[in-house]
Parts: sequence; structure tokens; C-alpha cells
Amino acid sequence: MATFKASKILVFGATGQIGVFITAALLDASPSFDQITIFTSPTTVERKADLLDDWKKKGLKIIAGDVDDTEQVKAAYKDADTVISALGRNVIEKQIDLIKLAEETDSVKWFFPSEYGTDIEYGPKSPNEKPHQAKLKVRKYIRESVQRLKYTYLVTGPYVDMFLTLPSIAQEAGGFDTAARKAVLIEDGEGKTGLITMKDVGTTLVASLRHPEASFNQALKVQSFVATGKEIVAEYEKQTGEKWEIVYSSLETLKKAEEKAWAEGIPYATIFTLRRIWAEGGTLYDKTDNERIGLGPNDVESLEIAVKRSLDTLLLNRIPARSRILEQRGVPGTVAASGAEMRNSDVWQLWQLWHVGSFPMTTGDFPSFPNFALSSRLPPSRTRQHPASFANMAPSGLRQCMHDVSLYLLVLISVSTLGPLQFGFHLAELNAPQDVLTCRKKSIAAKGVKLTWVHSKAPDPEPWLPECIPMSDAVFATVSSIFTVGGLLGALCAGPLSSKRGRRPAMRVTSILYIIGAIIETLAGGAAALAIGRFFTGMAAGASTVIVPLYISEIAPPKERGLFGAMTQVSINVGILAVQTLGFFLSYGKAWRWILAAGVFIALAQASGLMLIPESPAWLAANGDVPKARRTLQRIRGKDFDIREEVESWDGEVNAEQEGLLAQSDDVPPVSPGLPKHTSPVHLGFFDVIKDPLHRPAIAAIIGIMFAQQLCGINSVIMYSVSLLNDLLPVSSALLTILISVINLITTAACSPLPDKLGRKTCILVSIIGQGISSLVLALSIQFGVKILSAVSVVSFVAFFAVGLGPVPFILASEMVGQEAVGAVQSWSLGSNYIATFLVAQFFPIVNNAFNNWLGGAGWVYFLFAGFAALFALFVSVKVPETKGKKDADEVWGRTRRLD
Repeated sequence: MATFKASKILVFGATGQIGVFITAALLDASPSFDQITIFTSPTTVERKADLLDDWKKKGLKIIAGDVDDTEQVKAAYKDADTVISALGRNVIEKQIDLIKLAEETDSVKWFFPSEYGTDIEYGPKSPNEKPHQAKLKVRKYIRESVQRLKYTYLVTGPYVDMFLTLPSIAQEAGGFDTAARKAVLIEDGEGKTGLITMKDVGTTLVASLRHPEASFNQALKVQSFVATGKEIVAEYEKQTGEKWEIVYSSLETLKKAEEKAWAEGIPYATIFTLRRIWAEGGTLYDKTDNERIGLGPNDVESLEIAVKRSLDTLLLNRIPARSRILEQRGVPGTVAASGAEMRNSDVWQLWQLWHVGSFPMTTGDFPSFPNFALSSRLPPSRTRQHPASFANMAPSGLRQCMHDVSLYLLVLISVSTLGPLQFGFHLAELNAPQDVLTCRKKSIAAKGVKLTWVHSKAPDPEPWLPECIPMSDAVFATVSSIFTVGGLLGALCAGPLSSKRGRRPAMRVTSILYIIGAIIETLAGGAAALAIGRFFTGMAAGASTVIVPLYISEIAPPKERGLFGAMTQVSINVGILAVQTLGFFLSYGKAWRWILAAGVFIALAQASGLMLIPESPAWLAANGDVPKARRTLQRIRGKDFDIREEVESWDGEVNAEQEGLLAQSDDVPPVSPGLPKHTSPVHLGFFDVIKDPLHRPAIAAIIGIMFAQQLCGINSVIMYSVSLLNDLLPVSSALLTILISVINLITTAACSPLPDKLGRKTCILVSIIGQGISSLVLALSIQFGVKILSAVSVVSFVAFFAVGLGPVPFILASEMVGQEAVGAVQSWSLGSNYIATFLVAQFFPIVNNAFNNWLGGAGWVYFLFAGFAALFALFVSVKVPETKGKKDADEVWGRTRRLD
């Protein structure tokens, strides 16, 4: 073995996060190796065809197979003398089988296990560190079972490319937010960390292959450079020409966060542990093994190069993916090439270079960053003649305007909002036919417009169904308000159900409940049966108003999230308008049952549509199925849409991989890092969020807003508008009710862009103040008998509701907390909403009559609503933060400044 020379290299995990850098270095090595082969899955061959085609041009051989198939692996080993594993942290133990097979062959002489990363045998504490356990098992197997095979562990320390990030889910761990010009440093920022660039992982591995005598059976410690947190910030400030914000977090804070994360089974607990190890000096050595394998200081990259690449990457991530997007942005045709030309263009090469870490680091004058230039990579014909145009490429696909919303997205939103539509439908279904249903009148339908297809003198086909159901005011109020009791139960159950099982299965459950409830209502022979039916539809409605806003917020483009979030309220208003219109025509005889039967047909349409829609990409990612999440998101956005920035915003497994924890190979199934195989991503329960002090302000704010939505009086108009307006304008009350519903719908739709333009908080305040003034005017106009002013104030009341209190509360829960708590907080949100709705539905007619009898006259209850509006305006001003433009819950609440 003294004269052994590695010549035929076989790589596992070659297209993974670190594998691409290793494979690129092997292909670019000079002198070249005799043969480089990668063993990858057929799926990867198809998905990464462009990258593999480029590599094949450099002589790469590809074996498409299954790493779990022993015979296929043995066949691959026959033509290799050196095996390099780049399998990810999630599947480290799978290497034991690969090593065993290599030991049994005659051809394979040398094996590099996937050791890249933190030193797992640095000191006495290392064997007890949870993230190290899989790698330690591999080392134990090699020590006890391997005799013939040579091995080398390449211990690199943390990847600087990932070290220079700030995980939004683990800011206590420290890091660097390049876009925000912000750093979170541990202790005083003077602690040193040994780092390596991902490109240098490939460089050092090739150097090790060139020096087998120095590498055999060794754990080589290699690095690019050593730096402190303050030195890194200083380099960023030098290259950007901007002052950075520095926040300091103590090591004790990091340790507490680590302990809590492991105790709660959080998948990204590994981040805390590794960053704590690094902060404690677990990457520092008296001397590295760089020189031992022939590498001098000039052979590896420096801090300056690493920071430049970080800034280049930030800019590159803002380049739209395809020519159509570039042309829509006004980029000259020389850059906005066709799809085929784009692959050969400098922009495409830039993207490929980013993946293999080969940026030429020259100085230039690109406008975003004063002291470095991405544009230097492009020839003058493409950049220097059109500097302004190239700068226009900076906004990414995430910030494209509405013309990039796909038709498929609109279909998904249309199907999902059938749930809230039925909420509005069932909420107001008893409004118009109230007097007919309760046997007080034979008909209140508009004369001459009764629908002949339900109005016939033929024998009654359902003689066993009574024409009406006698009910007192109190019984009718109970039947009406039981809907909100069901809604409360549905809202409380929907959050945990949608978090654990998914948004799509949860929506399917609501469609079944809608069908059951609507059938019972239609066939009800008494008040009890009608109440039971409304309880079922209430459960479905409550669940829908939790699940659908979450689903929409997770499939909508982030820039248009406020606009599409308003579709929940728009669909509710469509349902209200539809049922009020049916009531105008069908409030006579037994025809009122057709109003309730219409709910069955809507529910069946929803159930059919839900068979076709996909699961939320964010939910899939949070639950570990990142590849499917990417495919689903790409389908929703359109094949030409750049989804990278959205993918990077996902928490959980994605963030853990981006921390440089050796992302899993494409050839093996995913397993949660550092946790038992069946550990599920954390989802905080209904009571868990109350126990966590970080989530209490969000719960208080959301509950307050939901009570404001109802106690400012909107449902006094929606649920009782016919009886209310009948006293004011008896001739046209039913028609005026439809007019109010139309105004509500139009205003809600027209105002839907406002939350994204003016801000969520501003819209809520305008809405509350406007409703308060309208309530005051309505009360006074009723007192003084000015009927036309009463009608106008009712209309303005509804219009102001549509500005903010209608649409905005449904989107706030998903913006005030993280993914782990959004389901539970949404349940608190809608639960409080239904309690408030029940109070209005049950007690409005009672309180209204009591005030009128006690004080004389009418309209006194609207003074009460005006008072509530004043109180809630004060509450929102003080307790509710603005969420517009904030990238996560920490930024919404300003928590990053209080890490200690």
C-alpha cells in the first residue's frame, strides 16, 4: 500500500449539499484522476440532468442505482479503488453497510466516510454530544470490524458558507444576516472559530487523495481560516461600505435554548448544539493538517473571499430564473435570452458557479455593494452598456407582481374558499325567512318574484315535513346561536388536526360536516333538529375559518399574502349575499327549505374540488417532505417561477440543512437529524402556546382583535338585518338587506389590497373608528326618526367593516407566530371569535329589547357598540404590532434585541 495511488474514484451523495463541491473538485483536479464515477438514484439523474450533463462533459461516469441494493453497490465497487461518501447527516449510519461491502471486495482499497463537519472526538465531552452519535457509530464499526480497508476522516469544522447565516428559528445561536446587515454574536464576539469554505472541502479532499501516506487511517483536521465574530463583521462592513447592527447573546442563553430544544424534541435542536460547540472552542487546534497534505495558506480560501461569496450569493438569489421574467422586467434582449440560450449564458454559468463555489473574486462597482462586483463576471456587452437594466434584475421571483400569479393558484384558492363561503351562507341562512320559518307569516318573499320551480299547486311531495316550525324569540335565538357553539368546537379542534394531519385532510373533514349539517337542517321537523343541523354546519364553519386562512397564506405569494388572505372574508360575504338573495325569493310556504338545501349542493361541490387540490408546501416542508414541497410549490407558482427565496424561508428541516449539517443525499430517504427516526416536527398544542411567554402577546393581540370584530356590532346587522330594518324601512327591508350584502362584498373585494399597502394595523384602526362613528350615527338617527340616515349609517357600518375588521384578523395569526404555533394560535383566534359571535347572536335581540323597554324608543344598543369601538381602538393602538413587511414573528415582536 506504500505505493498506492488513488485513480478510480467512486462517490456516493455526489449531488448533495457538500457532494457537489467534492465532485466538482475531483473533476477539476490537475493532474486528473483516471476515472470518476458517481452512484446516484434514477430520480436524481432525472431531476438534476443539467448539472450531470455538465459533469459528463468533463468525463464523469454515472451509475444510476439504489444504495440499498447490495448487488448494485458490489458491481459499482468492482471498478473503483477509492470510495468517497458524501452522504448527509440524516443517513450517516447507512455507511456501515457500504464500508462492510468495501471491506469484502478486493478492488476498493481506501474509504472516506462522510466526516466533513465538526470534530466528533475533539475532547472528553464529545462522545456525549447528541449530533455526534451516528458518526461515532461509524467510527466504532471501523475500529472493531475493518482490517484490510484503509480509511480517512476529513474533519473540516463548520462550513463558513452556512456559518455566515442567521437562522430565523434559532437566533440565540448567533449568526450573520447579510440582507439585513445584522450580526448576533456570542458573548463579546472575540471568540475564535475554525472555518472552512465548502469549496475548500473539495480542495482538501483532493489534497488528501494526493498524499495517501499522510492520510491513511487518520482523522485529518483541515480548515480554510480562523476568525472571530467581530473580524467577520469588520470584513462585511469593509466590503459593503455599511455599518452593521450587532446584537450580543450570552453562551448561557445559547445553552438554555439548546436544552429546551432537545427536551421538546425540536428537529433543529442540532443547530444549537453545534453552535455551542463552536462557541466553546471545539474547532480550534494548535496546528491543522493542511501542511501535512501539501496545502499552504495560499491554497485555501480566505475570510475576504468567503464574505465576497456570501454577498454575491445574496445578489444572485435575486436574479429571476428565466428569460420571460427578465423581459417583463425590461432587461435587454442580450440578457433575456431564450430558455435554451439562458442555459449557456453568463447568468446560467453564474448560477452553476455558485453551486460549485468558483466565483472569481474581482473588484468592481456594482451599485448594490460599493466594493465588489458580480457584474465583473459578465462581458461588457451584457452589463456595462446596460448597468441600470441589469440592476433591475435584483427583485427576485418572490417579488414579482400579480401577473405572475398562476391560474392553478387561483383554482386552489377558489376551491379552498368554498369553506368560508359556507360559513357566511349558514351564518345568515335564517335571517330572511325568520318570520316564515317561525310561523309568524305565510310569506315575506317579494311579490311577483316567487320561483315557480319551487312554487306549485301540485300535491306536497313531503307532507311529513311541517310548513313551519313554531319558535319564540328566545328559542329562535338559541337555534341561531348554536351555530357559533359548533363553530367554537370546530375552531378549537381544527388547529391541532391541520397541524398533525395536514391542511387538505382537515378541509375534507369540514366538507363532510357541512354535508351532514345541511341535510339535517333541510329535513328538520322541529327546533331541536334544526339546532343539531346548525351545530354540525357550525363545526365545519369554525374549522374552515381556521384551516383555510392558513392554507391560503401558505400557497399565496408572500407579496400578495394580504390580498389573497382577504379572500376568506370575500368568500364569507359571497355566501351571505347568496343566501340573502335566495331568501328574497324563497321566504314563503315550504320554499324556505330550499334555502337550506342549497347548502348541501355547495358542500358537495367543495368535497369534489378538494379531491384535486394538493397539500400546502409549507406544511410538507415542516413535516420533512421537502422534495415534495418543492415540487408542489413549483407547480403552484408555475414552471418558470423562481421559488428559491420562498424555499429558503421554510423552517424546520430546511433551516437545519442550511446550517451546514450535511444535507441528506438525494439517494436515500430522509430521517430527522439527531433524533429518533419516528420523531415528528414539533407542533405546539392549544395549551402549550399559553405556557410559552413568547407566544402570549400574540394570543392576547389576536383574541382582542377577534372580540373587536364581533363586539363592534357587525353581526347585529348580518344576522338580524331583516327584523332590524323592517322596523326602520318596512317596505324594502329584504331588498335593503341584499343591498347591504352587495356593498359588503364589493367593499371587501375593493379594499383587499389595502392591508398590503397601508398595513394591517392601520386598516384595523380605520375600520374600528369608522364602525364606531357609524354606530353612533345609527343610534342617533333611530332616536330622532331620520330613516334615510339610518339606512346610510347601516351601509357605512358594513363598508368600514370591510376595510379592516373583516379580512385582516384572518391573516394575522399566521404572521404573529412561527410555523410551530400557528395552528394552535389560529384555534385561539377563531375560538375567541366564535365566543364573541355567540354573545352577539344570543344576546343582541334580548339586550336590544331590554334597552328599548328600559330607556324608551329604539336604537340604544348601538351606543353600546360605539363604546366598544372606542375601547378596542385604544387596545389595538397599544397592544397590536404591525406585521406588514416583517419576515417572521421575531421581527414582528422585535425579539432579536432581547436575546439575553
